[in-house]
Amino acid sequence: MKPLRFCLPLSAFMVIMDSTIANVALPAIAGNIGASQSQSAWIISSFVAACALSVPLTRWLALRIGESHLFIAALSVFTLSSCGCGVSTNFLMLIFFRVIQGISAGPIIPLSQSLLLKLYKSDEKRDALAIWSMTAVVAPVIGPVIGGIITSYYAWNFVFLINLPLGILVVVMCRKTISNTSKNTQDKKFDFTGYLLICLLVALWQYISFRKNSGNDNGFLVIISLLLLLFFLISQMCRKNTLLDLSFFLNRNYAIGTLCIFFSYIINFGSLVPSTLFNIYNYDLVTIGLLCSPAGIAPLFLSKLSGRMCKYVDSRILISISFLIFAMCYYWRACYFSLGMTPLMFASSQFFIGIASTLFYIPLTEKLFSDISKDDLTAATTLRQLCRTLSTAFGTILTSELWNNRLFFHTSRLSEKVYAGSLEYENFYQKFKLLGLNQQETLLYIRDQISFHSKLLSLNDIYWLDAGIFLFLACFTWLLTPTKK
Repeated sequence: MKPLRFCLPLSAFMVIMDSTIANVALPAIAGNIGASQSQSAWIISSFVAACALSVPLTRWLALRIGESHLFIAALSVFTLSSCGCGVSTNFLMLIFFRVIQGISAGPIIPLSQSLLLKLYKSDEKRDALAIWSMTAVVAPVIGPVIGGIITSYYAWNFVFLINLPLGILVVVMCRKTISNTSKNTQDKKFDFTGYLLICLLVALWQYISFRKNSGNDNGFLVIISLLLLLFFLISQMCRKNTLLDLSFFLNRNYAIGTLCIFFSYIINFGSLVPSTLFNIYNYDLVTIGLLCSPAGIAPLFLSKLSGRMCKYVDSRILISISFLIFAMCYYWRACYFSLGMTPLMFASSQFFIGIASTLFYIPLTEKLFSDISKDDLTAATTLRQLCRTLSTAFGTILTSELWNNRLFFHTSRLSEKVYAGSLEYENFYQKFKLLGLNQQETLLYIRDQISFHSKLLSLNDIYWLDAGIFLFLACFTWLLTPTKK
C-alpha cells in the first residue's frame, strides 16, 4: 500500500500543475504555432472548460465502470493527450488535444483523493493525506516556475511532454496496486437535464471571460449565469437520480469546509500575481516563476507536521491561524506593494502564503470528510472538486471585473487632477522643461504615470478586499464541529 502514498498524489500533482504550467508559456506557444494573442487564451480556457465539464461525470462513470478502472483509464488518456499537445504543429491540433487532456483530467483529482481515503486505515490516512495535500499545494506554485524555465531555455513542447514519463510511471504503479479494487458497479440513470445545465453554465462563463477585456458590460450576463446556477441547484435538489448529490451540504462540516475552500481559491487564483509581476513590474518569465516559488517551500517541509498536529490541536485553531496569516499577507501587499516593492518583499509574502496553505489545507480536508462514509467518498470528492473548479473560474471573472472597474475609477480620478492647463500640469511641465522635455513628451510621461499608478491602486483595492474576506473566514471556520480527542 505504500506506493499509493506517492502514485495517487503524483497523479493529482500532474493535473494541477498542468493547469498553471502553460500560463507563462503562452507567448512562446502562440508564436510557434501561428496563433494570435486572443487565440492563445484558448490554450488555457479549453483545458479548464473541458475539465469543468468532465468533473460532474466522475460519480456516474465510477458507478458504471468502477473507480479504479475509471482512474487508470483517465490517467492513460491524460498522458497520451499530453504527448499529443507536445507534438502539435498547429493551433487547431493543440486545442483538440488540450480538450481531450481536460476531459481526462476531470476525474483524476477526485478519484485520487477518494481512493486514498478508502484504501488507507485511519492511522495511516492522515500521513497519506498530508502527502496528497502537499502535492495539491505545491503543484500550482511550481507550475509557472517549470513553465518559465522550460520556455526560456528549451522548447515550449516540453511543457506538455514532461507529463509523459510521470504519467507512464503512475499508470504502471496504479495498475499493480489498485486495478483490482473498487469493482462494485451500478447501472445508474444519467441526468441529462443536470448535465445540459452545467454545459450551458460553463459555456456562458467562458464567453464572459473572453469579453472581460473587450470593454463590454458583462453585468447582465453574470446575472444570467447566477440564475442558471440557481436553477441547476434547484433541479439537483428536487429530482431523483441527479448528477450530483447535494445532500452532502446538509452535513455541517462538509458545507462549511467546502465554502472555505471555495472562497479561498477564488482569492488565491484570482490574485493576479503573475500578470501583476509581468504587466506592472515588467519581470521576465523566469523571474516571475522564481518569485512565486517560495509558496511551495513550506508545504514540502510542513505538510506531514501539519497533519500530525491535528492529533493534538483542534483543527479549527489551525485553520483559523492559516486564514489570519492569509489576511496579514494580503494586508501587507495592500499597504506596501507599490513603488517601494522589492523582489525580496514579494518572495517573503509568497513564503508566508505557503505556510498558510499548509496549515489550512490538510486540517480542513480531514475535517471536511470526517463524517462521510466510505461508500459516499467518491460522490463527496466529486462535488468538492467541482466547487473548487468553479471557484477558479469565479475568481478569474470576478477579479478581472473588479480590476477593470477600479482601474477606470482611479484613472478617471487621477486624470481629473492632472490635465493640460491645470496647476498640477504646469508644475510638472516647468520641472520637465528644465530637463529638456517638450509639452508632448511631458503629456506622454504623465499619461504613463497615471496608467501605472492606477494599476497599483486597483491592485491594492483588491488586496484590501482579500484581507477582509480571509478575516471573515477565520471567524467562520469556528462553526465547524470541535475535534474529538
